[in-house]
Amino acid sequence: MSSYHITCDRCEAPVTHECRRWKDYNPETKEALWREEQAFHPNPVVHAFIELLNWKPEGGLPKHNVEAMKKSDWYSPGDEDAPFLSQSIIYPLLDWKDNARALFALFHAVMAAAGLDYLEVRKLANRIRTKKDERESRGVGGLIRTSELKALDWKPDTGWTVGVTGHGIGIVTATVSEVMDDGSNRGDQSLWIKFVGGGRYHFRRLLRIAHWVKDADGNDIWSVEG
Repeated sequence: MSSYHITCDRCEAPVTHECRRWKDYNPETKEALWREEQAFHPNPVVHAFIELLNWKPEGGLPKHNVEAMKKSDWYSPGDEDAPFLSQSIIYPLLDWKDNARALFALFHAVMAAAGLDYLEVRKLANRIRTKKDERESRGVGGLIRTSELKALDWKPDTGWTVGVTGHGIGIVTATVSEVMDDGSNRGDQSLWIKFVGGGRYHFRRLLRIAHWVKDADGNDIWSVEG
């Protein structure tokens, strides 16, 4: 970390500056300068930007915002669950590429004015968010990764059951009431699953939190362990 010192020519009191142009690791020891919990980074400005980049509205986006997003050519299923200051949210909401680019340019200019490399901060925020998603997925039973999802040769159907974690009560069985195709022609990425009693998940997101999947006859189709 670089620093310099200035002495007042009147009172001779020192004025000290510590450079705040932080990276996410010590270049000499390669030791990480960030954590997944609490303070993500020793630089409070970097920490604040990471929190802002990973922020999502509590309870999700309002329904009218999601409906507006779905009418946009920029929308893909599941985008409404992305952090607010991401292309997945801003492009469909503004529905005009130039407006979105202008907003992000201004945001990056603010980071640059704070002495930060916005690309480095964004990469760090993405790594922290990915770690958090993986940790939360494991906490409710899901361990499947994208590379495994590509190898699936089956699709769910009405009457199938899924084992998911119910907070405070352990694994519960959810029964599929409907399988919907959003019409985007992307195979299993186009599927949405509805359950008896309410609740809806995008198929690929569901597999991240499911312990197992069984068909209508109770035959094992897929499990985390298998």
